[in-house]
Amino acid sequence: MQEIESDSGQVQEAEESGGLGPAAIGRGVVTLVLIVLTTIFALQNSASTEVSFLVWDFSLSLILVMFLSAAAGIAIWGLVRRLLR
Repeated sequence: MQEIESDSGQVQEAEESGGLGPAAIGRGVVTLVLIVLTTIFALQNSASTEVSFLVWDFSLSLILVMFLSAAAGIAIWGLVRRLLR
């Protein structure tokens, strides 16, 4: 414990933080596992694929196509949710 003097002159005891709490460590572990799994997934799906959209034809990596499709779906879902409120 460390003593701290407040603005009013009173001495208060402050608990020193000895590190991260269990919740922060758990979030860190989950984040690290998700990063590793996402990296493995991206490396395994890096093959190039042909994409035709309206009048455009182009080649992209499969992981990028999946990411853009998911992002578009999330954006559309958010717009629809906002409109239905």
